[in-house]
Amino acid sequence: MRFDGVLHEMCRLPEVIRPAVVSRIKTISRLDIAERIRPQDGPRTVE
Repeated sequence: MRFDGVLHEMCRLPEVIRPAVVSRIKTISRLDIAERIRPQDGPRTVE
């Protein structure tokens, strides 16, 4: 997770579920799930 521009490791996910989690976060943030190289920024909230 990134706070104030500093990346903090919260936990490590098993390798097999990482792509699904990344896709879900991108979907919630209305980002392009096919884009893997270019950095993206989008609105997100944590409840």
